[in-house]
Amino acid sequence: MQHILITANVSENFKLSVGTRCEAEFYDKDGKKVDCNKTLSAASERSFYIGADLDKGKQYTCLLWFDNGSYGYDISEGLKSVRMSTKPSMAFYGKLEFNSETTTHNIEMKPAVAQVVLKLNNVTQTGSGLFSVSEATPINYVFDVNAGTAISTDETYIPKTVFLLNNSGKVAEFYTFTPDGGITVNLQVNYNDRSKTTENVTLQSGYATTLEGDLETMDFDILVIKT
Repeated sequence: MQHILITANVSENFKLSVGTRCEAEFYDKDGKKVDCNKTLSAASERSFYIGADLDKGKQYTCLLWFDNGSYGYDISEGLKSVRMSTKPSMAFYGKLEFNSETTTHNIEMKPAVAQVVLKLNNVTQTGSGLFSVSEATPINYVFDVNAGTAISTDETYIPKTVFLLNNSGKVAEFYTFTPDGGITVNLQVNYNDRSKTTENVTLQSGYATTLEGDLETMDFDILVIKT
């Protein structure tokens, strides 16, 4: 047997929160999942160590996933079918193909989700509201780490988050899976019995889409930046 050590890190744009979950799956050259002794441990605020005891001199594939825990994502069906749970946050994926003749490997993880932000200007009110994808454009994707993208499923999901008004700036955010090329959705802001839907907004994995505006006028602009 050969002990393999993989260092998986996120880019300098990110810091992993305390309690970040790391999961790894190993497959042989024929695509069969390998039941091996493995260890997962935080290495820094941007990386994890993944250790595994594997047969020496063979070809393997390692699938990797970072997230905020079971309340964010459901990985009970494995990393080829990661599902959203109640409170998704930023998540990352990686796929490493390697030969176990070499004992140390490195991989940079990539964002697995699109980030959607509500930013408010001139907040003078108090209270709470709801920021969400419209029910007219539900999300129906799970994430396949092996494929490196989201794939469609029969189940639908409405990403949403409650926001509290106390000051200006970013008041809410949610995360969602998107397929290659992104998806087009309607974003909805509900506040004090008023509702504003911004139609045909493109969301894309690895990008933050910000809806910025004023609750008095319910007028919003869209800003998209790479995360």
